Amino acid sequence: SEAYLDLCKADSSDTSDFHIGLADEETQIGEVCWTNRKTGTPWSVQGDGHGSMMPTPIYSGRITGAELDHVLFDLTNQVKGWIDGSIPNNGLIIYVYPNHPVVFDFFGVTHPASENRPRLKVYIN
Repeated sequence: SEAYLDLCKADSSDTSDFHIGLADEETQIGEVCWTNRKTGTPWSVQGDGHGSMMPTPIYSGRITGAELDHVLFDLTNQVKGWIDGSIPNNGLIIYVYPNHPVVFDFFGVTHPASENRPRLKVYIN
């Protein structure tokens, strides 16, 4: 079995360096934002996610490619952990390195074209 996070680039510029990590605080879908993990409940460390995620990022780096390119991040081990209960499923955090300019743009869950929205793709063997 395999699992991938599929993100679609919203522009053709190279991204900033960034991390993808597992949130270590409970979140609420539809309420998560830059300052709050749930409506009225702030992150332990607001803004960059650092201090609100598991210590080892799933991904660190930058991405190149054209607008509308889909980028896959392997989440197989994390999803297996969510399923067997060894890792709490509090969602994912995408954040930039401290003191770096924010230069990345992925389409979000409200994008009108469903094929460009973020997805978790799970393949079961």
